[in-house]
Amino acid sequence: MPKGKGAGTGLYLEFRRDTYTNQFILIPQFLSPLERKVMNVTLIHRQVTKDNPKKPWKFRREDSSVTSPRDVDATTGLIKRTMPLEAAFQEATHDLAQWNLYMQAMASGGWTLYKTPIGIEYTAIDLKEIAKLETPQALMRRVENARVESGFDKLLFNVES
Repeated sequence: MPKGKGAGTGLYLEFRRDTYTNQFILIPQFLSPLERKVMNVTLIHRQVTKDNPKKPWKFRREDSSVTSPRDVDATTGLIKRTMPLEAAFQEATHDLAQWNLYMQAMASGGWTLYKTPIGIEYTAIDLKEIAKLETPQALMRRVENARVESGFDKLLFNVES
């Protein structure tokens, strides 16, 4: 549990194939505390192996067309409805379709989901780092702790294929 106030919940997934492991943290769309604009769904991921167990995390995020700083109400901090509901629905559907294609590619490549996905709480501090595409170390520690608590192997990869 984060020490700061929780800002939301992301999803941690782990896929394995032979001695390779792909780790994914999916952060839903959020209002950036830095730029006061909506950041689209962010995928933080890395692939580790026995030979490279500490690979750096990478980020995937499409630029948001939903809002800009002018779309945020200055007094409430809430996003103004500037996009018609139908257009917002189409954008959300597009994001989900992209994620679905990514998961289909994983499955067709022989990757299998390891254990059960885990909900990971993140804080506003984590979101500031994610908005800057920097790895939030506190979030990564929470992921590691959640893996252990959920019965995942301590090793991030299979030793034998």
